[in-house]
Amino acid sequence: MMSINFKSLRGVIFLIFNLFFSTNSFSSVSEQLYPYCLKYIKKCGYINEQGNWVIEPYFNSHDVGFFPFSEGLAPVKVDGKYGYINTQGKMVIESQYLFAGQFKSGLAKVQLDNERGTSGFINKHGKLVITAKFSFTGAFENGLAKAANFDYKEGVINLTGNWVIKPKYESVTKFSEGLLAVKKNDKWGYVDKQDKLIISFIFDEALEFRSGLAAARMGNKMGLINRDGQWVIAPKYESIFGFSDGLYAAKNKGLSGYIDKQGQWIINPKYQDVKPFFQGLAAVKTQGLYGMIDANGNWVIMPKYKSIGLSWGYWVLSDRDKREYLNKKRKLISPVECNSNVFNNAVEKLVQENPIRCDRNKLSKRGMANCLASLGNGDIHLGISRFKAQSNYLIWLKKLQIGISGSVLFNKKRRTEFKNCNYAVSYINKNVIPNLKEKNSWGLQFIVDDNTVYLK
Repeated sequence: MMSINFKSLRGVIFLIFNLFFSTNSFSSVSEQLYPYCLKYIKKCGYINEQGNWVIEPYFNSHDVGFFPFSEGLAPVKVDGKYGYINTQGKMVIESQYLFAGQFKSGLAKVQLDNERGTSGFINKHGKLVITAKFSFTGAFENGLAKAANFDYKEGVINLTGNWVIKPKYESVTKFSEGLLAVKKNDKWGYVDKQDKLIISFIFDEALEFRSGLAAARMGNKMGLINRDGQWVIAPKYESIFGFSDGLYAAKNKGLSGYIDKQGQWIINPKYQDVKPFFQGLAAVKTQGLYGMIDANGNWVIMPKYKSIGLSWGYWVLSDRDKREYLNKKRKLISPVECNSNVFNNAVEKLVQENPIRCDRNKLSKRGMANCLASLGNGDIHLGISRFKAQSNYLIWLKKLQIGISGSVLFNKKRRTEFKNCNYAVSYINKNVIPNLKEKNSWGLQFIVDDNTVYLK
């Protein structure tokens, strides 16, 4: 009889298991996708590292921004409700929630469309696995999430939805290095995972522990404390936050810079605003504009942006009409020159959601023009400024702004083309691009045909 070495067999099974799941994991994340919203029509999709649209801008922008993919799924807003799509853009959990968050540890928080708007957690099949009985929940991290009851007291729950820290605090942060900052009677302290008080309620603000230290406030000044609640750096700064790459962002006398754990200025306070370091870079503001520096304070991206922020693990750089991502290789990513079909599809979806009521079949040309020009009363309002080839004009569709800002390019047939995806479209109906012709230096003439608005 052949003998079996179970120890060797177990090793083979373990190797096969790892190879199988690492291969599947690799295929699921083979292409990094970045959420991108078209500013004027407020439609969002996903682009890849090359700036090509992988998932066209079909979805509505969120009130809180547009989420990236997490664990292979992303929450999107369709017809006023949230659902989830996969990386092919297919809706796999139908839109039904008032709010939907990212998946972490196989669970995502959702807010149900019921009388109280209760929150709970679903799995990747859309099954509610933690009962929606909370007024608020945070995302899970290391198997724990903050939550609040309907007395609006906060605590911490585990993956089964049971309270680990009972809801009795005015506010909680999240566990870090075994301690949780909690607020009671308008003062902050720290408890452990058994809800035992470790550091007394003496602070006016308390942040999470990082590398054995936490930023805390007394009065209007902040310093750093250790796990015994003792001041390592006395409260002398206006603010301290965001420990990363060995540095804290700090502010003193109205200017911001970066200090180390000993409280020494490593990058002097000379900026109007600073953001914590991430992947070796930090965003700073000077003379009203943001740029990016490295840990030595050297400029990596010169200050030219209206805002730079860290959103869901991405650096997002924005100016008036453009939004870019900075990837791990420090390459800026934004959509390539606009494919007009992408834009057409997005506008078509917008029109479907906001039907046109200035109907050519029901109105005379004058009536149609009056309908178009009626601000607030009609569904479409067309406001025209001084019109030249380099011009600005706006179309309003149910108070959703569509506009062109900058150059309008013309081909030989005098149809509009698009310089990039931040420029909007000057037509309403699908598959029709209007002819544009200057009437005079101040306005355009309405030409209406088959429910399509032409400008001539």
